[in-house]
Amino acid sequence: MFLYAGSVLVEIHKALGNRVLIEVTAGNDKHHANSKSSRHKTGNALDFVIRKPRPKNIDPTILTGNNKYDKNLYRINRILRGFIGTRSAGGEYSYLDEYAFPSKGASGNHFHISYKAGGGSEGGPSGFKSNNPNSFQHNFTGPPTVEGIASGSIDNLTLSTKLLYDNMKDEAGFQYNQNDEREIQPEYFLEEYLKRI
Repeated sequence: MFLYAGSVLVEIHKALGNRVLIEVTAGNDKHHANSKSSRHKTGNALDFVIRKPRPKNIDPTILTGNNKYDKNLYRINRILRGFIGTRSAGGEYSYLDEYAFPSKGASGNHFHISYKAGGGSEGGPSGFKSNNPNSFQHNFTGPPTVEGIASGSIDNLTLSTKLLYDNMKDEAGFQYNQNDEREIQPEYFLEEYLKRI
């Protein structure tokens, strides 16, 4: 999990630079200690937020106009899709966009990334529903405007894989390619990157 989380945060920093401040808000912590199913409790999950600038519009269905979907949320979703959807990840990593699709126990807007040690449906094809009755399937990454997804009921893992390898367009109308694939980096790479910033 350490290498996955570190690689994600490094990629976000490389893409967004110092213009965007990311803060890790949860790991194996008090808030998740009493959960029966949380991967946080076993050290296999991490939450982070965009601290500055705070996202203005978290609704991924609004793609035009002055109040359109926040570009930093879109960019981070695209990076996360590149990690979990790549074939080398083997379906072992997941993420949830709890800005747009908060889970039942969410205490605020955030991204949740996890290593699926021991299986589970978090961010994967079996999915689970949001506590918000007006929401799409909780782990759906994009609105029904995603090419070929009319109902809004696709999970992050399936969507990410299709975007990377099936020439499908995302909610903003963009196709992904090999440059969008992300790999988990070795520890020495992460250490060297941190020394440079």
